[in-house]
Amino acid sequence: MPKIFAIARNTFTEGIRANTLYVMIAYGLLILLGLTALTPLALGEQGRILKDLGLAGIEVMGMMVAIIVGTTLVYKEIEKRTIYVLVSKPLSRSQFLAGKYLGMEMLSAVMVGLMTVIFYAGLLMMRQDKLAVFMVPIFLIFIKISIINAVALFFSSLASPILGAVFTFCLYLAGTLSRDILELAQRLSIPSVSLAVKAVYYLLPNLGNLDVKNRIIYDQQIIWPQIWWGISYSLAYILSVMLITVMAFEKKDFK
Repeated sequence: MPKIFAIARNTFTEGIRANTLYVMIAYGLLILLGLTALTPLALGEQGRILKDLGLAGIEVMGMMVAIIVGTTLVYKEIEKRTIYVLVSKPLSRSQFLAGKYLGMEMLSAVMVGLMTVIFYAGLLMMRQDKLAVFMVPIFLIFIKISIINAVALFFSSLASPILGAVFTFCLYLAGTLSRDILELAQRLSIPSVSLAVKAVYYLLPNLGNLDVKNRIIYDQQIIWPQIWWGISYSLAYILSVMLITVMAFEKKDFK
């Protein structure tokens, strides 16, 4: 465990130095511009739009960092040839990947936490109430980012940063549209094509299970069984991706 935490701490430090300040500035400007633009609107409409904008901003900014940082983690070690030193030490490749993923999770948690503080400050300026309920969609956004962290790490161990970023982004987009993909599969009349589309659906991360943003914004009842199922599914998906990543990385030849 100390070896994993050492890798995680180093990954977290690199991520903080490279991205956090810029992301915080961008998110702060987003909320500030939102507050300025919403001033002429009615108070109720202001609140709804700010909530939508703030939650969407947390997800988009978090995903950007996950994709940009995650897809370069392993590749940079290979390019700098530090991977040769790391794997020659009494450090297994699975420990190396676990440390990288844990570091990404620490970075994501800090960034989501800081953006949440900015988001809540904007809500307080708008004199919004029932603030505690927003922790539910924010936590689920963090779970989404955790999935993308695992996917980005997988592609980082196999492909260049550009290809990895493209693949990860496409998988994220497809994951948000997973319900539509399933509906498409059910409507197709050709059995073989329908089966292929369903196979794609089951391979993609079902991020729709974690989306309760609109229910919170419009004061609708939260379906807790759906949330618990979404969290359980996400943890299983992350574990599966990490296991596949470890197996692929174990076979990689660095010589």
